[in-house]
Amino acid sequence: MGTEDEVLLRLLAAREEAQRHLRALKAAPAPDRETVRAHIRSYVFLRFMLREEEHPSATFQALAELSIAQSAKIAPELVKELDTTKDCMGSTSVMAKKVLLLRGIEKALDITLPAMPAARISGLDDLGDLVWEALTAPSAP
Repeated sequence: MGTEDEVLLRLLAAREEAQRHLRALKAAPAPDRETVRAHIRSYVFLRFMLREEEHPSATFQALAELSIAQSAKIAPELVKELDTTKDCMGSTSVMAKKVLLLRGIEKALDITLPAMPAARISGLDDLGDLVWEALTAPSAP
């Protein structure tokens, strides 16, 4: 099996493992905050194809940048410098990566994350807390 096939298999395995974390959250009748944080943290590291033990306290922004750097096979410090091609809305690759990840969580868990708090997420615990709040919010009649 060639290198490209191995990379594809690793990517597919990480994607499936990430989805298992969201399915576990969706199936839990009343997940506590720490459980949600743990599943979301694992989900992000798996989706970004990063190892948590290598970046235990990295911010959400830094993880997105590291993921892009890894995918592009460039040094992480070059991501900001090279990400000058913004779309007409002023969005960077890092912003797009974060938004796509958030939308994937929303879709898988059938929740809506409030836009402004989601935009202000700095750490993975912030993201976990936002997801926990959405999961435990009283349903509208």
